[in-house]
Amino acid sequence: MGHAYQKLALALIAFASTLWAAGPDSGAAQRYSDWSEAANLGPTINSPFTDFTPEISKNGLSLYFSSGRPGGFGLNDLWVSQRAGVDAEWGPPMNLGFLINSGANEAAPHLSRDGHYLFFTSNRPGGLGSNDLWVSRRVQSSAATACSAVPRG
Repeated sequence: MGHAYQKLALALIAFASTLWAAGPDSGAAQRYSDWSEAANLGPTINSPFTDFTPEISKNGLSLYFSSGRPGGFGLNDLWVSQRAGVDAEWGPPMNLGFLINSGANEAAPHLSRDGHYLFFTSNRPGGLGSNDLWVSRRVQSSAATACSAVPRG
């Protein structure tokens, strides 16, 4: 019994040491500065048409958004702009294609934390109301076989 008690005591000491080493603010909410002045993303991203509901990928290299710009399948479609690095300029937006977009409205793209699911809203046929929630899934693949309609990232 004494040996088990010693193991438990050592485990508790190790746990307490870990908490102490993490510091008193480790469990506290992070604090941020005030917001900076808003900056327009420029004419590569913005158009004379309605551009709205942006969502950036976890790695910061893909910016998904809704837009009523020409070249789409419906009233508002989902688009993505990509960049080579977090400090690089955004590339020209690409429509996510007919697997995501329809002749109706698609909007409000949101990525799952792992980037494998794209959730959005649409009033396309087959729904239950004015706007329904939809999801599209993608699997991780090599760059050579990646789907061009839904870029990685």
